[in-house]
Amino acid sequence: MKDYVVAIGTIGIDEYIKVDEWPVLSDKAIAQRISTEVGGMISNYSCNLATTGVKTYILQQFANDEYLPIFKKELDKYGVDYSYCDVNQNIETTKCIVANTKGERTILVVDGKNEPFKLSDSSIELLRNSKFVFSTIPYLKNLIDNKKIIESFVEKGAKLIIDIEPSSFIESDDIEFYLSNSSILIFNEFGIQKYSEYLGMNVYDYLKKRKKIAIITKGSKGADLIDKNEIISILGEKVKVVDTTGAGDMFSATFTYGLMKNMTKKDALRESNKAAAEHIKYMGPKRKI
Repeated sequence: MKDYVVAIGTIGIDEYIKVDEWPVLSDKAIAQRISTEVGGMISNYSCNLATTGVKTYILQQFANDEYLPIFKKELDKYGVDYSYCDVNQNIETTKCIVANTKGERTILVVDGKNEPFKLSDSSIELLRNSKFVFSTIPYLKNLIDNKKIIESFVEKGAKLIIDIEPSSFIESDDIEFYLSNSSILIFNEFGIQKYSEYLGMNVYDYLKKRKKIAIITKGSKGADLIDKNEIISILGEKVKVVDTTGAGDMFSATFTYGLMKNMTKKDALRESNKAAAEHIKYMGPKRKI
């Protein structure tokens, strides 16, 4: 096992706009264009983590379109290794419209055409020798033979970190496979609400019984970490909010960095909370930890 991290997922384009008042249904609103950024959870996480000096790989399929050189330039800028990625002629780049309204954001995802991703033998070996693998359940499901691959790298000793989004529960028939093979689960408030609905019980009580770390990020209210019967809570930091886009990705990247540096769980949680609070003081989806 080597001291590097592999992130599995897609990279996309974020179109930032400012909307003074979010419209009600059937109404319209005037928006101001702010900027166009390379974004997406996996891209943000990978770039943030790579700024710490941790060797970070990204595994994904690039669309062969006008955004490809932009993506490569961005990943090169932050030092993310994309040498194991493929270029697929049949897929499209996903775009997000990020509407900023009084410091809070609404994201509209224009999903690009996608295809299942077949990993090469060398990519699978990369996963097997990693220290951490970061992804989401939908991204993992998009890998051909994903369950076999996950079992292979988990058995070898790599630890799986899953960011649990509400979309994880759309097709939830086999969700327990992914949860049981993970070492760390990261929820935001919407993800934990969906998980609670899925379980039909108090999710904190349930997570205490699982032999893994679960983190619940709560925005301005801070974060909780559950590990067996222990709950560690960190209060949020009061800052002037400019843009919350990518705050969760910054939190996850900082927590991974803390684990790589053998911080205590409480210290890693505190540093992650602090980094996320600092992140939302500025516009944009990623920055140096």
